[in-house]
Amino acid sequence: MFQLHVLPLRWPDLGNRYTQAEVWPALARADLAGAEFVFGETDVRAYDWDHQEIWLANACTDRIVQTGADKLLRHALGQAFVVTLDGRRLYGGLFYYPGGAAAIRFPVIHALGKPTTFLRIRPGLGRAWARGEADAPGPRNVIADSELFEHLERQRLIQTIPADIRPYDGV
Repeated sequence: MFQLHVLPLRWPDLGNRYTQAEVWPALARADLAGAEFVFGETDVRAYDWDHQEIWLANACTDRIVQTGADKLLRHALGQAFVVTLDGRRLYGGLFYYPGGAAAIRFPVIHALGKPTTFLRIRPGLGRAWARGEADAPGPRNVIADSELFEHLERQRLIQTIPADIRPYDGV
């Protein structure tokens, strides 16, 4: 099962570090049971792998609003997250404002839409994503785990969102 755990940690809790090697040890041992919000497969309407975007089901968007999680996901100091597959931690990073100026070189998620309707995953703040980069060496492939893709495909969650409804993503 795919899950995205929103942790009660912020960037200062991770030492305001800038690289995956520096923040991953804290995220790898963080208590997932204490997550402030958890996205699961039933919360996903579509996972657009080509654009690394999770489009949320209407019920999930309603839950985000009802629980006040929309504010949590847009916290200015960055809210930590960890992505798991069948309980195994794949990667982690921060929810962060898309226009932020920090030189973060580890995964970030932008909570977009008002209220939040989709999550845009990037290999670092201000870094673009393009199809085929999962095979390239370096930090871009951390967000495009092949086992995750295969699992989501078996669950029929992989879909490409048509260009006319996708907001501009800077790519």
